[in-house]
Amino acid sequence: MDKPNILHKSAVHPMLAILPDYLKDHNNYEKIQRAILDAGATRHSHNEIVEWSACKHCQQKQHDRAEFIRKLGFINGAQYMAWKKVQDQIGSMKRVRLSKYNSK
Repeated sequence: MDKPNILHKSAVHPMLAILPDYLKDHNNYEKIQRAILDAGATRHSHNEIVEWSACKHCQQKQHDRAEFIRKLGFINGAQYMAWKKVQDQIGSMKRVRLSKYNSK
């Protein structure tokens, strides 16, 4: 007996499947990114990475940023980076406008 030729729906990556709905919505991407960047931003800079790593204020801001990412619903940095990569790909997709359906 031959097996039927069935196309299965592509599975969602398990790391991304457990994210809350507001993180899955691409319309929230820019707001979430801005909030994450603001959580880790400081008003000063360092010439060397060694100075940055020794700066208590900068390290506290990085810790605050990591905590903020966890409060948003991400489990770890790998899950955040996977989400960011997917959202960037969604944002870079070009919509094809067909003249048959879009007369403008």
